Amino acid sequence: MPGLLPDVRTPEQIKARAEILAKLQAQLGLHGAAVGERDLALGLKELRRLAKAHRLRLLAANLVDETGKPAFEPGYVTEVAGVKVGLLGVTEVPQPQAAPITEAGLKVQPPAEAAAREVARLRAQGATVIVALAHVGVTGARDLLTKVPDIDVAVVGHTSNVIQSPTRAGKGFFAEAQRQGKQLGEFRLHVIAGQPGFADGGRRRGLVEQMERQRKDYERFANLAKAETIAGRRDMYLIRLRGLRDGLAESCRLAKEPEPTGGSWLEHKLVAMSRGVPDDPEIAAAIRAYKETAPKAPVVAPAAGKAPPAAATPRPVAPVKAAPQ
Repeated sequence: MPGLLPDVRTPEQIKARAEILAKLQAQLGLHGAAVGERDLALGLKELRRLAKAHRLRLLAANLVDETGKPAFEPGYVTEVAGVKVGLLGVTEVPQPQAAPITEAGLKVQPPAEAAAREVARLRAQGATVIVALAHVGVTGARDLLTKVPDIDVAVVGHTSNVIQSPTRAGKGFFAEAQRQGKQLGEFRLHVIAGQPGFADGGRRRGLVEQMERQRKDYERFANLAKAETIAGRRDMYLIRLRGLRDGLAESCRLAKEPEPTGGSWLEHKLVAMSRGVPDDPEIAAAIRAYKETAPKAPVVAPAAGKAPPAAATPRPVAPVKAAPQ
């Protein structure tokens, strides 16, 4: 989408960026990816071309064409560590953001209805664990898991929330990592044969980490309130402090509850993709090549009569090139 990122303004730049993202996802070895509205920025035909060229498995159980035929693979069963896992994708975004989907000639069926049908199909194929790639946001994920209790885990996209501790809804759990690859979400599923469903085995650890963050936030806002001389702003800090105090009390209460015993269990954590994480050599090389060959963003001239910001440093304008092959 032109203008969304400072260095992505023209169709040529969008194509170049789409090509490198598809290539990198293939190198990561993804089992599947849910289709979001921005994936369709270049249209359905181009997205399908990228998926075929890079052997990406795009999943969307509730996106259909004008005839009602599924536009993508709804889901499939794969085997991980001897366990048959059913993967499915669902997509739903608010109407103001759905233009790329409708412009691609696609219709969005109710996610829960489509997911229930797909879960039944995957279970019939022997899946003992069901993972939903849910590009529906946090509210949509909660609704999905409540209506489709056979989903064990939902990896959420679209709203870019930072959910460290897995959130239970219905019989399953969901979590979401920050956008643009700033964090990596990791679910670890410990499957005990013959015992369906999961308990949150990392709940106590997650609560302890959460309380430590809440404590630091409380100290920070307490210091801000103490030093603030403007009454309205100090009141705002005090309201924040009351919320943090209530949150700490709730975390303490939950931490006193007994840990789950027996049965299958899961853990979840978010790993910050900071500069402290070493680069994968192959992926780093691919990104360097992309930066050298991708079309450069043109410099936008200031409006008539307005000087450019003092800190702005002009960049040379490079001629638009074709997307790297």
